[in-house]
Amino acid sequence: MSDPSALFGLISGIGGALIGAAGGIYADRRRRTDERSTSVEVEKKELLEAIARARLSCRSWLTLTTQIAQGMSFSLPMSLESYDAVMSPTLQALTEAVYNLGRLGMPSEEEVHRKLGRPSGQAEEQGSAVRDIHAVAADLREKVLVGDQLTRETSRAIADDADRAATRLSKYLTDRATYFLGDIGPAAMAAQPGYPLSSPGLHHPIRNEQDEVGDSTFTPFWFAVPCQRALQGEDGGPSGVELAPGSWYLAVAEVAGGLLVQTEEGLRGVLEETVGIQRG
Repeated sequence: MSDPSALFGLISGIGGALIGAAGGIYADRRRRTDERSTSVEVEKKELLEAIARARLSCRSWLTLTTQIAQGMSFSLPMSLESYDAVMSPTLQALTEAVYNLGRLGMPSEEEVHRKLGRPSGQAEEQGSAVRDIHAVAADLREKVLVGDQLTRETSRAIADDADRAATRLSKYLTDRATYFLGDIGPAAMAAQPGYPLSSPGLHHPIRNEQDEVGDSTFTPFWFAVPCQRALQGEDGGPSGVELAPGSWYLAVAEVAGGLLVQTEEGLRGVLEETVGIQRG
C-alpha cells in the first residue's frame, strides 16, 4: 500500500502546480487587459489632440478669410500672389488636420450618430464640410483676381459664408469630441465669430508638448476661467497673455507651475491659478 504521506505530498504538489498555473494565466490576462486599456487611452488622447488641431486650423482659416474680405472692403491692396501665399498653406493645414482624423481611427458617421442618439448623417459629412471651406476660399480668390474693391455688403456676405462653413466643420468636430468625452456643452466647442483685424497670431499649430515636458499621460482638455487671469511665460517671466471669462482655452500639458495653456490664437503660457476653472 502506498505511503499516505507520500500520496498527500503528491496531491499537494499537483495542487500547487495547478494554482501556480492558474495564477500565471490570470496575470497574463490582467497584463493583456492593462495593455489594451493603455492602448485605448493613448489612441483616445491622439484623437482628441487631432481634433484640437483641426479646430485651431479651422479658426485660423475663418479669421484669415474674414480679415482679407474686410481689408478689401477698405481698399487694402491684396495681390493674387499674396493671397495664395497666406491662404494656400492655411487651407492645406486645415485639410490635412481634418483628414488625419480618419488615419487615426476616427469612428464612422453611423457610430457617432448612434452613440449620440441621432439619425444617421450623410456619409459625405466630413468631405462636404471641407468642400464648403474650399468653395469660400475659391470665391474670395476670384474676387482678389478681379482686383476690385469689395462693397461692405459683399465683404459681409463672404464673412457669413465663411462662418457657416466653419460652423459646419466645427459641428463635425464637436460631435467627435462628444463621442469620446460625453456632453461637453454647446458653447465649449461651437464655432465663434472671426477675430478683429488687430488679432495676433493666426498660424500657430499646437506644438508637441510631450517633447517639451516629457509627460505622455496628460490628456489635453478645454476649459474656461471664472475671472480674468494672466499667463506666465514658459520661461517664468510675464507672457503678456490674459485669459478672460466667456472664452475657451486648451490645457496642453501639466507643468511644475500649473497648466501649460494655449489660446485659440496659438499664444501660450502657464496658468498658475487653476482653482475654479470650468473644464469643457
